[in-house]
Amino acid sequence: MNNKTSLKYVQSGTVNFFKIPIFAKNNAMTKLMRFFPFLLIVLLSCSPNPRKTLEIIEQGRLLINKADYKGAVEAFSRAIDYDKDSYEAYFLRASAKFNMGKPKEAVEDFLKATEIKIDYADAWFNLGQIMEIEQDMEMACYYYNKAKEFGRHHMGDYLRNCP
Repeated sequence: MNNKTSLKYVQSGTVNFFKIPIFAKNNAMTKLMRFFPFLLIVLLSCSPNPRKTLEIIEQGRLLINKADYKGAVEAFSRAIDYDKDSYEAYFLRASAKFNMGKPKEAVEDFLKATEIKIDYADAWFNLGQIMEIEQDMEMACYYYNKAKEFGRHHMGDYLRNCP
């Protein structure tokens, strides 16, 4: 049924309402099927890929071990592209940024790691370390207490100067 034929049926008042949805469905399905492979690739590339994320995180760890912090930041950023909820990738990227002398950028990533995994004691501890280096003892104490609250051991020395 083409558009002129369907228009003729509508104008004459003899519309077969059972055929119109089939025509519309088949026409739409035909168009959709042409784009299905592309659509599938796009959808799969947008979804988290834990296996790929872990592979890239491992590459980043190797780069950190070689003191290639810039390369490590790039690797962890790619891992985050695969999985926006990878607290580990944010944590490791923050560590690499800190080692590059970018503490403010590191704080952002450590905070993102704790946002994703609230009980991530090591991220809280590292935030405390940065605040202590920045001589903001009030915030350092806050973060050290969070680290202790979430199970970080041996916090006594870090908390001794805290109220």
